Amino acid sequence: SLPLAEENYQAWRDGFGETDLRTLAAANNLAEAMRTVGDFGAALRIDQGVYARRRELLGDNHRYTLHSQAALGRDRREAGEYAESVVLLREVVERSSQHLGDTALGTLNAMVSLAASLRGMGEVTEAAELLEAAYGALTQRFGVDSPSTLVCELTRAGNLLTLGEAEKALAEMRTVTRAYYRKLGEDHPFSLVCANNQAAAEQRNDLVTRLGKLTLDKLP
Repeated sequence: SLPLAEENYQAWRDGFGETDLRTLAAANNLAEAMRTVGDFGAALRIDQGVYARRRELLGDNHRYTLHSQAALGRDRREAGEYAESVVLLREVVERSSQHLGDTALGTLNAMVSLAASLRGMGEVTEAAELLEAAYGALTQRFGVDSPSTLVCELTRAGNLLTLGEAEKALAEMRTVTRAYYRKLGEDHPFSLVCANNQAAAEQRNDLVTRLGKLTLDKLP
């Protein structure tokens, strides 16, 4: 929760200073909590600070630095800055693949995030290719119900909706929603967001289907 994340960060900062690696990890968790409650501006500010300090302490290619850069790419996407997000995330994928490996979890997560940003720019074909590659590697290494695999599948569902493949997208969204219910419970924030997104997609698909039928009914 956000209060706990704030308390934890303050304790590490007061006890060990702002540049201690454990303080930076707590700051990273705080940014995640901020995103959970929708405060994306605060998450961006925190992530910028953590990224700068990790670069200084660990260098550009350390996995913690790459994780922070990926978080910045996500922040930029949440702000609607898709082009900036794509630049950041492409760099993460390239450097993570080179230094950590093609199937490292950080590399695969960055591929999924990059695909989401590409979809925001309308580059759905490249996004689909990235998601297929990431999903295959994630399921093989971590299983179909791992958190990263579920995020990938949900991202792929969103891309399928953009491509107009509503039935495939809804099938994947239902699978992910059931998995979140099973793993986290129906009242967990992730479960609620996933179920809400599924419901909205179901409604849109039903509307499109009904409008299409009305159009066909009017044809001679």
